[in-house]
Amino acid sequence: MVVGNSFKKSAFLPPFQNQGKWDTLQLAKIRPAYQAQMEALDGALRAGGLGDLGWIWKRPEGGLYLWLEAPNALDTGLESEFCQACVEAGVLYVPGALCFGDSPTNYCIRLSFGVLDLSGLKEAARRFVGITRRFTKQPDVKSDGKTDLD
Repeated sequence: MVVGNSFKKSAFLPPFQNQGKWDTLQLAKIRPAYQAQMEALDGALRAGGLGDLGWIWKRPEGGLYLWLEAPNALDTGLESEFCQACVEAGVLYVPGALCFGDSPTNYCIRLSFGVLDLSGLKEAARRFVGITRRFTKQPDVKSDGKTDLD
């Protein structure tokens, strides 16, 4: 019996669950939706220049999250100024330190693409990139084209 669903659904699901059809039908429906959501968030982060700010991430082959690594070990922990700025802007993420067991890091984050619609994901990415610009030190370009990091 499935807890929390109607009796009709509870009676309907077991035959499909036993044959593996329910999973197949459900996955066929949600995979393309999550793929589109991942592409919307990933594309908006890239188009916004997040990679140019030193952030690193890979496109996942599945799941509901993008895992990002901040540049220069920017503190992205729950109590960090960066996290607070994101919350104030309405952008929520899971600090990486909450996702690691033995050796937590404070410079990784997990962004979910499983909740917002495509336009919401693009807006969240726009806000997130804006915040990262405030917290990411950009090298000063001198008149000779060199930076203070050269």
